[in-house]
Amino acid sequence: MLDDEDYDDLVQDMQNEVKKFGSILSMVVPRPPKPLEDRDLPDFNTPFWGVGRVFVEFRFKEEAENAQKSLSGRRYNGHHLCTGFFSEDRYDQRQFHPNWEEEKTVAERFMKQREAQKMKEMEAEILEAEPNWD
Repeated sequence: MLDDEDYDDLVQDMQNEVKKFGSILSMVVPRPPKPLEDRDLPDFNTPFWGVGRVFVEFRFKEEAENAQKSLSGRRYNGHHLCTGFFSEDRYDQRQFHPNWEEEKTVAERFMKQREAQKMKEMEAEILEAEPNWD
């Protein structure tokens, strides 16, 4: 997403949502580098590996845990949110490139959550379809 207005809206939405869970020390919403016509070469020091993700640093661990539990599986702009924890050292150094073991763990947890959500939805549909004999 390169449009500044859309990016600013996204950042504002994310700030409004995550501040419900506690004190935000910092938040990073990576963007891809500007197109080549704006620069000679992209700035590869800019964190762009994490494009499509939001990294939030909370003051307390419990706040981060509550946010992770509450936001995981929710939908934003047509996409399911997948949440997880990120290495503090890598965050501090803005090293947002993939760690494949972490990616695998997050993906597995997300799939389990999606399956549980689908089961709840199916159960609710069955209960709605059953005749009420009262």
